[in-house]
Amino acid sequence: MEAPSSISLFAIRKLWLWLFGVVVLHSSFLTTEAVASELAKDNAKAVIEAQIEAMAIDDWSKAFSFASPAIRKRFGSPQRFKEMVLKGYKIVYRPRSISFQGVENFGVAPGFVFHLIGTDGQAARVVYLMIKDEDEGWRIAGVQLFNIKGKII
Repeated sequence: MEAPSSISLFAIRKLWLWLFGVVVLHSSFLTTEAVASELAKDNAKAVIEAQIEAMAIDDWSKAFSFASPAIRKRFGSPQRFKEMVLKGYKIVYRPRSISFQGVENFGVAPGFVFHLIGTDGQAARVVYLMIKDEDEGWRIAGVQLFNIKGKII
């Protein structure tokens, strides 16, 4: 009668070893996925910061290159893009202060949230919607401004 229990003990140990292996393998995939996700977040954030830097030195061709193909098609030229930014999104042009707040999921695209303070002291929460283009990598597909009441001196 002891033979069946020793076999079942062996089977149980084998099952636990197999389950442990599955858990370790699964957690390594999650870790790899998290690292890849963190790298993607860093790459997308770098595109936004590069566009802001390009605008700050009036390199509108470079700033325009960070826009998605659809945005570039819509505005057609760096000059028209510049006019749009200066008319409706002036806070992203040479902000006095910028701080990254995090990433929010907007369903269609990830939204990279920044807190900006413009040269006039006006603050805003700025959300950059990002897409990953097959040929060009991360590109800015849209920007949404949420003004914060009051001015910061």
